[in-house]
Amino acid sequence: MGWGDELGRHEGHVLRVFADGRFGGGVERGGIPVYAANGLTETDDRGNSVQVRPAAAVIGWRVACFHAPGYVGDDNLAVWSGQPQLWTGPTFWRRVYSPAEEDLGAGQICASLSGDAGDLCVEDRDDAFELMHEEWRTHVVPDEHTRSIRRSLQAVTDAVHRVDLEVDAARVAGLTWADVGKAAGITRQAAHDRWGPTSRHPAAGVR
Repeated sequence: MGWGDELGRHEGHVLRVFADGRFGGGVERGGIPVYAANGLTETDDRGNSVQVRPAAAVIGWRVACFHAPGYVGDDNLAVWSGQPQLWTGPTFWRRVYSPAEEDLGAGQICASLSGDAGDLCVEDRDDAFELMHEEWRTHVVPDEHTRSIRRSLQAVTDAVHRVDLEVDAARVAGLTWADVGKAAGITRQAAHDRWGPTSRHPAAGVR
């Protein structure tokens, strides 16, 4: 279980952390598959994880995000260049072993040694998982604002182009620069200065 943005550039997950700093994924074959440095599971020719560690080896969790580093084309195509990069969140969610020690506000989550590997699935806990989701959201929000700015600027460009076409059509239909200026809320001369030189059907002089 994880999260994603609307274009699929960001894919958020919760990774298990081992004492040596390596990351692991979900429960597999009774243990936790160990990830490579890029955050992806190392597998053999049969698709099985190369290394699986026992659940007891997990000392905590980190929020992670896999995302493409570069943008290509327009947002509608959702094309991203380069190999996915791994981002990890600032909070190390430490594993504690009794309910009395658990303190989500301090980043401590209980997963006892007496339980099975399923106890490590914080994705099944709404309280902890929501806090982790908020950390991931903080990571992706700047990219969403950047995309929004880019979309807004494109909308302005498109609107300006539509106005240019409407003015061209109005001039062909016989409207004077005074008529165009009145529609645009500017003077006749300002309308001519704005659209006259670039009109696809320029009229001679200012009428």
